[in-house]
Amino acid sequence: MKKDTETKRVQVTLPLELYQALQQQAQEELRSIPAQIRQILKVNLLSQEQHGTRLRK
Repeated sequence: MKKDTETKRVQVTLPLELYQALQQQAQEELRSIPAQIRQILKVNLLSQEQHGTRLRK
């Protein structure tokens, strides 16, 4: 992550089964678990923007 960008810290509680799947994906893609979570969120947000299904306030 770039040092000059603003960041916010979040905490996520996952069921063990989901955590293990995330852990496996991260290992396969040679990423840390936090990096894998960021990647998944980024891809999901881009997909929502493309399909017009963004979360609304």
